Amino acid sequence: ARTLADWIAVESVTGGEEDFARAAASALEARGCAVELQRVDEGRYNVLARADAPSVVFCTHLDTVPPFIPPRIEGGTVYGRGACDATTGACACAAGAGGSDCA
Repeated sequence: ARTLADWIAVESVTGGEEDFARAAASALEARGCAVELQRVDEGRYNVLARADAPSVVFCTHLDTVPPFIPPRIEGGTVYGRGACDATTGACACAAGAGGSDCA
């Protein structure tokens, strides 16, 4: 829950997901992935991470709808903007690739 809350704490509203993309890229690089940031538009990026020859491809979007709602954990449940949107999906993709622990 703490890792997911940390990911949610990085704002990623549509058009302003650059900080989140850079944070996700950094987390994946720290786990040994080769990472490429692809600039799509001002403040908008894709993150392409590779770990060896892929046999599975994970794909999600990075932006969340406004407004930003900071994370909180109550009774093991994570709340905040992205808790049931793109941030959880990105964290799950990273966990599936061995890049993060979203539990």
